[in-house]
Amino acid sequence: MKRWAAWAVMVLALGCQNPYALRFQGLQQQQASLQQYAQQLQSRIRELNQENERLHQQVARLQQETQLLQEQSDALAQQLRSTTDQLARLQSENRHLRQQAQRLQASLRRPEQAIITPNNSLQNQLPRIEEPGVEVERDGDLVRVRLPGAKLFEPGSDRLKPDGLGLLARVGETLARTYPNQRIAIEGHLGGSQQDPLAAHRLSVEQATAVMDYLVRHTSLAPEQLFVVGFGTSRPRFSNATPSGRQANWRVELVVHPELVKH
Repeated sequence: MKRWAAWAVMVLALGCQNPYALRFQGLQQQQASLQQYAQQLQSRIRELNQENERLHQQVARLQQETQLLQEQSDALAQQLRSTTDQLARLQSENRHLRQQAQRLQASLRRPEQAIITPNNSLQNQLPRIEEPGVEVERDGDLVRVRLPGAKLFEPGSDRLKPDGLGLLARVGETLARTYPNQRIAIEGHLGGSQQDPLAAHRLSVEQATAVMDYLVRHTSLAPEQLFVVGFGTSRPRFSNATPSGRQANWRVELVVHPELVKH
């Protein structure tokens, strides 16, 4: 019995010193270390994937915010352009209105050197004007020359048509030859009864002022002979109930007064 125990101890001792067993144990330890390292790598890869996904989401959010900011910037730029255009248009209209106001004031201001005297010489003279649509008639001590508004302006505008320029030039020269010293009123009238009275009055004054401005610049009529009056829709000649009546009521009348203006 003692002999078998001694043999087992010897075999065990020899087995512990077997180089193959030692190498096998070392390989097992290396494998365990590699498995642990592989697990660490997998864990790190999962962390990197999560970080990468988070970064992708952040980039997508930043791209959306950038697009939104670009759209807002484009909208603000468009609004700025629109506001700039409106400002330029309003400034142009303001200059135009101031020029008209200055012309109107000039037409209403009597020069100090002008002397107005009564004269009844209109009783025996009427200008000979043969223009389609233009009417000439005596009205008491006055002579009225009616020009259709549609021949002179576009509806709602105070800018003279090209054809209206020639008509005004011919009529103006005729009046200058016939009445070289008479006071001449330029009356603006509009057709229609549904317009805002203030707007209609303003437009009639603007149209009459445009006529005066052209006559002063392009005919022999003197500025001190002329003055402007706007009646809006307050003096219709025909019923405004029909389109033809409204069209006929839209007119500019050159009214020759008997008073003389001496320079």
